[in-house]
Amino acid sequence: MLTVLDEQLQQVLDSYTLKGMDETCSIFNLSSETVNRYLREAKERGINGVSVSKSIREIIANYSEEELSAIAKGGRIVPGYAKVPVVSFEGKRIRIGHITDTHIGSLYFDDSRLHQAFEEFKRGGRFHYSLR
Repeated sequence: MLTVLDEQLQQVLDSYTLKGMDETCSIFNLSSETVNRYLREAKERGINGVSVSKSIREIIANYSEEELSAIAKGGRIVPGYAKVPVVSFEGKRIRIGHITDTHIGSLYFDDSRLHQAFEEFKRGGRFHYSLR
């Protein structure tokens, strides 16, 4: 193999990590075999790239920058669907009490346990509930 500078290996490694094999081959005008050789050489020299899993590389390769930005913000990218609200949990502390599957109406339902949970919620601060 021809001598390749560490800087060149780093560029190819970073491109492969973030953009995948096809785009890296196109950018650097290299075959996939050469890119794989560069990746092995980088590993042997201890050159590390950005740590991105194969799944993340595939996501990056399949979406535009705008779509990735929407996904990162918790939005939807499918036209016609309502946007997903982005909730900020910064600031004051939030406590949530949640009860499911109470079996109200069952022979074995223990209403004292339900009221015990309500009292615990009240001790935590503001208390709102809804039975559905």
